[in-house]
Amino acid sequence: MKNQVLKSSLSLFPAILLAIIPLVQTKQIPDPTLLSRQFLLLAFGASLWLNLVIHYQTARQIIAQELLIPLLGLAGIYLLSAHFSFNHSEADYSVTKMLLYLSITLLMIWLIHQNLLQKEFLHFGIAFASALGLFLLIQEINHLSAKGTQLWSQKNLYELKSAFGHKNLYSSFQLLCLPFLFLLFFSSKTWLKWLISILILAIVLSIFLVQTKAVLLAIFLTAFLLLFMATALGVFGSKRLKYLLIAGFSVVTLIAFASIFLFPEKLLLLRSNDTVVERYLLWTNSWQMLKEFPLLGVGPGNWQVYFPKYGLGNFMQTNYLISDGFLTFQRPHNDFLWVACEAGLLGFFLYLFIFGYILRQCWLGIKKNEKEAWIIGAGIMAYLVVAAVDFPLERNEHQLLLAILIAFAYKKEIQSQQKISLVLIVLVFIGLGYSFWFGLNRFAQEKEAKKMIESYRSGNYNNLLKYAQNIDQSYLSMDNYSIPVDWYKGLTLYSLGRKDLALIANQKAYAVNPFQIHVINNLAGMLHENDSLEVALKLYNEVLQISPTQPDALLNKCAVLYNLGQTKMAFETLYLFKYDDENQQFQQSLAQIGKSYFEEKLQKEPNEIELKQWFLTSKKKGYTFEEAIIHQP
Repeated sequence: MKNQVLKSSLSLFPAILLAIIPLVQTKQIPDPTLLSRQFLLLAFGASLWLNLVIHYQTARQIIAQELLIPLLGLAGIYLLSAHFSFNHSEADYSVTKMLLYLSITLLMIWLIHQNLLQKEFLHFGIAFASALGLFLLIQEINHLSAKGTQLWSQKNLYELKSAFGHKNLYSSFQLLCLPFLFLLFFSSKTWLKWLISILILAIVLSIFLVQTKAVLLAIFLTAFLLLFMATALGVFGSKRLKYLLIAGFSVVTLIAFASIFLFPEKLLLLRSNDTVVERYLLWTNSWQMLKEFPLLGVGPGNWQVYFPKYGLGNFMQTNYLISDGFLTFQRPHNDFLWVACEAGLLGFFLYLFIFGYILRQCWLGIKKNEKEAWIIGAGIMAYLVVAAVDFPLERNEHQLLLAILIAFAYKKEIQSQQKISLVLIVLVFIGLGYSFWFGLNRFAQEKEAKKMIESYRSGNYNNLLKYAQNIDQSYLSMDNYSIPVDWYKGLTLYSLGRKDLALIANQKAYAVNPFQIHVINNLAGMLHENDSLEVALKLYNEVLQISPTQPDALLNKCAVLYNLGQTKMAFETLYLFKYDDENQQFQQSLAQIGKSYFEEKLQKEPNEIELKQWFLTSKKKGYTFEEAIIHQP
């Protein structure tokens, strides 16, 4: 009786932490849910670790070497890759998260399979979090609708932040909750089954209404695969049940697809293929990155640094703000490519092996027709589909649910009385402790970064400089848009007339992120102003190698070439610019450089109206620069 009370007490706290996931966020930092929920995971992990320590004398080694070695190996690869990374503060932060995820996975497996945690408590905690997330989403929809926002018009659904920061993250979280809801459904009494059924239907409907294609694809593929496997294994009790399930699946699929065509304006996001093209381009750049750094990758958290290096010009197909460097990405929307790029092929194969091993465990249970194996296996397969086109690896709450799924899926009988290794307990403690220590310091820097960004947006440069100088860059060197802290310092110092210090700050920013367009542009501009024309030209060429039509770099390069006396190259560079009647720098450059070029080449000086008309006509007809010159004004 005493042991049962202790077990219930030690199971209750983790369940409560699971239940409050949607409520854990703070507006003190740029991403309200990311680092705040890392602390939630730390509290969850600490409660599990304490449970294991309390039961140390009776705890037995349960984790097989074929799983333990890849888990510890992946942690080692991340630590090694971080050591050789370019940006150490981002690498260290990513390492703390990976260590946290792996530690919780180990703890969950140990406790679940030695019956030291009550699964039912976890089920109810996750069910409450799922219901709470749904409630908060409905509340937000009502709030936005009351303000007059037509959510199902154009792309207004992207205004939904939900309790997870984005509508897509809401959907993927709910997807990971579904296996636990099904487990709770099958283990509950009749009245509770009805409540769980209503919740499951409401969640699936909400995912469809917020139009998260990745999650809907995961649901469809997983359901199809389960039906196929069930049919192949002959697990249906009767043909009638088999045909009923197949017919139900087909009808629901047809209704879903028909709705897309019947309500094209309301379900616009499901019809759009912009995100498909965008992902293809992201993966193309990531593949180039992997080919350059195949062994250990670029280092944890460093994908965002190297991504622009492989070119942004093709993103003009989807969004010119990306191709011109005004928007950036922090991850490739494919967790497997992300791991491969940041931890190399060694890390990638270890990461893949873990999932392969766990799926094999599920398959063994499925062949025995174990209900839990079917449900948990479906959850992991659905997760893999989402991970192939999105980034659940970044989100702490997703990884917590994945760790529980893995623990539930794992099957290993205790074959000896070997006590759990004290070394492993200490290693897990170090992983949790390091994650807590770094996260605490990172949190303090993110608070300053949030104030810095707000000061930048409001134009308050005195405060901006103060907050930027308060940031310890050993914990945070870039904001959540991959812009270095020193870039903000350089911008502020320049505006305050302290140009020498501004140049130093811009050089430091370049050292932190040498492929960020605006970092390179600002440094080149300062060197241009200091008459270091050749160095400035080299930097502008770096920008244009990344983004061939970047407007600021084109205009600035024109000015440098013109000042170097290379009038033809200056005019040829200017010709790449898209005509902009409101851009005074462009208008002045066209008048000055155009006149100089034609006067030098043709002994003719056209007026500004002739130049503008020539430029517009040549562009409309798609002339190259040489062809355009033939049709001189």
